[in-house]
Amino acid sequence: MTEKSKEKLNLEKVATEAAEEKEVDAERTKSALSSLNSGQNGNAPTIVKLNAQDVKYIMDELDTTKDKTESALIESKGDVVKAIRLLLH
Repeated sequence: MTEKSKEKLNLEKVATEAAEEKEVDAERTKSALSSLNSGQNGNAPTIVKLNAQDVKYIMDELDTTKDKTESALIESKGDVVKAIRLLLH
């Protein structure tokens, strides 16, 4: 076997391994996304969009830190009244 033939075989092997890795990564990504979408993961994150005005209002009224206020709003899923109750108790 000539040197060029060996190099060609090595390149083909590397290309095949790279293609297989991409397939595995694609399958893992697809699996992770489907588990998030279907709720199979019991700890799937819930996205809560916080309103800056709500954060400022609660901070001013209850004299709390931004971190505590945001945590309460996240726990109450953005409900200001529930967040205030959490901070008061």
